[in-house]
Amino acid sequence: MLALHGEWRRRVDDRRRAVLLFASLSPLGATEFLTTELARTGFGRDERLQQAVASYLPYFQHYVWEKTPHRDTPLSDFERFSFLDRESAADVLVSNVLPVLNLALLALLGYAGAFFSLIRYDVR
Repeated sequence: MLALHGEWRRRVDDRRRAVLLFASLSPLGATEFLTTELARTGFGRDERLQQAVASYLPYFQHYVWEKTPHRDTPLSDFERFSFLDRESAADVLVSNVLPVLNLALLALLGYAGAFFSLIRYDVR
């Protein structure tokens, strides 16, 4: 079951990366991905949350298997799941290099286009 889930998760992650790559070519897509990552509501946070849940589940499963034969034992003394996303803004920018470079390149090309159209302008 875990191998099947792992394979499914890899396929979903591959598709997500492809979508992010193609959508990041657009300035709107790059801006959206970058702002959602900086706000910590984007795909990166979802991936880190999925990894945290995947690492917590074996502990919880082991706990339940140990406590299940003893019906009189309460199932309340386990360590509860908690997730704290402590990724800094610099780490977010480093992990989202493609949208940042795309936005910088588009800004540079826009400035260069405006500059050369201004130079070509005839004042007569």
